[in-house]
Order: sequence, then C-alpha cells, then structure tokens
Amino acid sequence: MPRETSKKIGPRPVDGDHVGLWIDKLLPRTKKKLTLAERDRVAALQGVCRSYRSELGKEALERACRGAAEVHAAHRVLRAGLQGRLLVDVGRANAVETSVSFHPVWGVPRIPGSALKGATRARMEREGADPATIERCFGGAAVAGSLVFYDALPERGAFAIGLDVLTPHAKKYYERKETPGDWLSPEPHTFLAVESVGREASVFVFVVGVDVLAGDAPEERKRREEQAMRDLETAVEAMKRLLADDGVGAKTVAGYGRFRTIEVRSAR
Repeated sequence: MPRETSKKIGPRPVDGDHVGLWIDKLLPRTKKKLTLAERDRVAALQGVCRSYRSELGKEALERACRGAAEVHAAHRVLRAGLQGRLLVDVGRANAVETSVSFHPVWGVPRIPGSALKGATRARMEREGADPATIERCFGGAAVAGSLVFYDALPERGAFAIGLDVLTPHAKKYYERKETPGDWLSPEPHTFLAVESVGREASVFVFVVGVDVLAGDAPEERKRREEQAMRDLETAVEAMKRLLADDGVGAKTVAGYGRFRTIEVRSAR
C-alpha cells in the first residue's frame, strides 16, 4: 500500500470504519503466505480490540425492521443480550485465520439469517415438532417455507471486539506427528471474538417475518393467516430456546454464542 494512503487510513480502525475490511486488508502479513505475521500477531490484533459504534450498521438494522413490516404479513423483533462471547464464520479464509463474521457492506458483526434458520429448524426437529409444521415454516424439497430469517445485527450499531486465546497442549499429537507426552509444548493461538460492550451485554436484534399465500376464498385466507401466526410464534419461541441453551456459531460447547432474551416485539 502507498505510504500516503496508509497515513490517511491511520494505524487502527475507528468508529465508522468497516472493521471487517480493515482486518482483512490492513493487518501486517507475511509476503509468502499472506497471513498475519506470527511475531506481530498479538500486537496487531490488540490494535483492533475496542468498542465501536457504526451509524451504517444502525441504519441497516432500522431499514431491515421497516422492510419486514412492509413486506411480510407479520414479523417479530427479538432483542437479546450476548452472554459471553460470539464466534461466527471462523472457518472463512482470511489473514487472521480465525475471524469474526462482519457484514460485507455495513461492516458490523452479524449472525447470518441462513444460520439462524437452519439452527432453529434443527432445534425444532430435535424437540420433536410436527414434520408438517417444520415443512410449512422452513420448506422442503418441493415447497418454500413461510418464514424469513434476517441477519442478526448489533443494536444501535454498537459492538466490541476482544482478543481470545486457544492453547492446544499437544499440537504435534493432533497432527499425528508424535505420541502425546509431557514434553510437548503448549502453543497459544490468539483470535478475535465479539464480546460485551464495557459492562453491558452486546445486544443483537433478530428479525423473523412470515408470508401467507393468498387463498381463493376469504375463509381459506383467514385459515392460512391464523396458521402462519401460530407457526411464527412457534419458531420464535424455538429460536429463544436455541439462543439461551445451545448458542449459535462456533465453540458453543464452551459457552460461546449464548443470548438472553430481553424482549420480543410483535407486529403485523
């Protein structure tokens, strides 16, 4: 990158910057592997660890809520506070090797709607929900589902990035190079995660809409609307249990990705 351009960008991201783009493109890398240089890794990652506020992220969420109200027969807006840390899309190829999923346009952390839809469906199937209900909500081989899950975004565009560490104690054993033993050295590996903003939990907003197919007769239309409302409530309640008990994203067994529901707003 030209030196003059680098001076204008600054040494680390600030409020309003596309943090995901900054991490992917502006962290120091090795020339051969194009990955983050190991000797600079901790210092470089610590430079992006702070609280952020994004007006673009705030406006994107507001537009999503308005759009859901205009497009769908009904929708629910669920506000939930992050309990701990969140890791989504850690397998994505990037310079940090394990990173946070940022919205490609708005630059704020996100939980993809497709991930929420799949995880909610799996939760309902595990709980023994009626197969007909699952097919109506999520679709099947020959039919589209009635529910639409939007990307979950941080409320008011406020989020925080923190530094986390994973320490394999027998890396060479896991790589099948040596037998396990006390002589193998632990190898700390740092990575980024979404965390709480100061003393307050990071609040994410989840939006789920439902569509109703037009019926030939008023009675049929009314029946479908009532069924759609029941399906919407069933799915939202399942998603609440999913967020509280299972979590979303990576390392959920270690407690990552869990949320406490603050409120659910209903709208038709």
